[in-house]
Amino acid sequence: MIEEHSDTPSPAGSPESGVAIAPVHYEKYGVPEMDDNPLIAGLKSVTDDIPEQLDRLTLKPQFSEADRSLSASIRILLLNRLRESFFFPSDSHVHIYKETEAQIIAGYWSRNPKSASGQRLVHNAAKPGQQIECSNLMPGLGASISFWVGPPGQGKSSLVRAIGRALGKAVIRHHLPNGTTDQIVMLVRNFTDQPNCTPKAIAKLVADRADELLGVRDYAPLFHDKSMSRTHYVSEMRRILSSHWVGALVLDVFENVSLLGTKGEKELIALLVNLRDELGVPLILIGTYKAAEILESASASVTRRFVDGGLHDLRRPLSEDDEEFRAFCDVLWHYQWVRNPLPFQKDSMYKTLFDLSQGITAVLLMLFRFAQTEAIRSGKESITEDALKTAYNNKLFPLHQILNALRTDDRRLLDKYDDLYLRAFREIEPSESMNRLALIRKNAQGPDAADDRPERSNPPQASQDNRYLDTASRHQVESAVMQMEGIPEEVLK
Repeated sequence: MIEEHSDTPSPAGSPESGVAIAPVHYEKYGVPEMDDNPLIAGLKSVTDDIPEQLDRLTLKPQFSEADRSLSASIRILLLNRLRESFFFPSDSHVHIYKETEAQIIAGYWSRNPKSASGQRLVHNAAKPGQQIECSNLMPGLGASISFWVGPPGQGKSSLVRAIGRALGKAVIRHHLPNGTTDQIVMLVRNFTDQPNCTPKAIAKLVADRADELLGVRDYAPLFHDKSMSRTHYVSEMRRILSSHWVGALVLDVFENVSLLGTKGEKELIALLVNLRDELGVPLILIGTYKAAEILESASASVTRRFVDGGLHDLRRPLSEDDEEFRAFCDVLWHYQWVRNPLPFQKDSMYKTLFDLSQGITAVLLMLFRFAQTEAIRSGKESITEDALKTAYNNKLFPLHQILNALRTDDRRLLDKYDDLYLRAFREIEPSESMNRLALIRKNAQGPDAADDRPERSNPPQASQDNRYLDTASRHQVESAVMQMEGIPEEVLK
């Protein structure tokens, strides 16, 4: 939804884009640089109230105890809500939120659409060279680059979405004396895994996302002309970022920069630094620890520029005694669609949940969903330690190798953590098309085709004798539960 500054709410959407419009409230802080800049004043209010900060980040799935009376098939489908609509923030998440809020506001400090210099910035943005006027740059303020790192599955992408919600609407429409302008607060794009992801390709990704946010088709068609040079592509991207006053350009899955090679990597770094230095656009780079290797290979000046907005490490908990891990488990346990939910046995369940997930948020969520699916389909209708271990054995076996490596601190395998995790995740969380392809292959091979599942490596034992679903049942479970689920963009290849 686009927020629009208006005295009364507009019931109609934009005739050009069809996007719904809502009024925007401009905050007053008693600071002229903030109050007189609609890009800052139009954001959700800056607050020191920690409960309010937590509430802004929190995303709760729709849930009612009455749902437990629904049929098994419907309840299994409702488990998708845990996958799409659950985010429980930690203290470290709140810290990164406040740092990001400050980073975006600092970037807007020297960009104001009501000022003459702000209009000159928009007019000249497509031209190479510095367009942010030096006289507007305040010591300690201005655009910066922040770097977020952490293991796959630890919620980096979910956090950036949560922060986007906490800052307000994705797009805000301002009616100013010099015309109407649409402000994009955060433009998030996944860094493609293709080795030819040049600055030219990055520019097209930005154009596609801008069109999605604005509800138009104004920019993507500009990139259909294959005769356009790299210079033209980059110029158009610079124009988009400036004319829509992008608060932060966010590049997720940044570890894929390693696919570009040394020359391509240097070219991309130069592009990003120029966007920050010449246009005043803050950047947020998000990736696994593999992404951080760029800091090791870069020069000292580049490394300094890439972390001047902060280096944030979203680490996984190292034991079941971690307070944030325990708080996450306490909240998650509430969302049960089984008909006979059991009280949370803190003495043993923290240990079981940590052992089976090793504290990786995405694995813990999958485990909890699959255990409920198992309990519902079997008619047992309760989540027990045995149900969790059965789900681990039957559904998470592609992850056993990497989880065992985390248990034993096997450095040889942990060095391959990124590749092993993403490969396993694609097998566990297939898209509908991948499910259909697997079924077609199975039918083509005949009923006696060998099961190609990887060998399990020392999984925890469940009490049931039949710990593994047969192939046909496994397809039925996946079809019922996963049909409506896609896979995260970070693992699409």
